[in-house]
Amino acid sequence: MAFTISISQQIRQELRAMQEAADRAGTGDLLLSAIRTINERLQTDPLEYGEVLYHLPSSLNPVHVGITIPLAIIVAVYPQAQRVWLVKARALSGHGL
Repeated sequence: MAFTISISQQIRQELRAMQEAADRAGTGDLLLSAIRTINERLQTDPLEYGEVLYHLPSSLNPVHVGITIPLAIIVAVYPQAQRVWLVKARALSGHGL
């Protein structure tokens, strides 16, 4: 069963802005490929993506950081609910974003 990925409107807008910047810099395909890879990994096996930063105090659910060039993301994983919350997405330096 696939995990559902939840993304706030603010992070969606940030990702769109990054994609526009990447397109202007000629690295749009790289960013789009990274987004697709991250999406696939988070839907299929988010507990194996990246490394655990910490566990949420109230639920002990893990918060992971993962890198797929040119993006670094932070996600909270809720295995019982089959849900992943994208907490933060940032562009890595040196990739025109």
